[in-house]
Amino acid sequence: MRLRLCGDRRFGADALRGRPEKTKALRLESASKRSAKACDSFWRTPIIVQTMTLDFVATFFASANQLLPIFATDILKVGAHGFGFLGAAQAAGAYSPVW
Repeated sequence: MRLRLCGDRRFGADALRGRPEKTKALRLESASKRSAKACDSFWRTPIIVQTMTLDFVATFFASANQLLPIFATDILKVGAHGFGFLGAAQAAGAYSPVW
């Protein structure tokens, strides 16, 4: 069963198969050329670069939790009691926008 709308748009099983000429062209193009096109497209799209940079920075600095004991003892010199407050500060900060 073939359903057509506006001549060029296809639905149903035909839409899943794709156009044979496009599929053949993609197969002939090497993987390295497709990767190069993808990288080029990535760097030319500012919103993607900005989003990826933001994600990198957020993930990179998420390791600050592992540095809390060092900050508590060596830098702030507050000991175990202050370390507890530092750990609780994140939860308090996460809860504060709810109010």
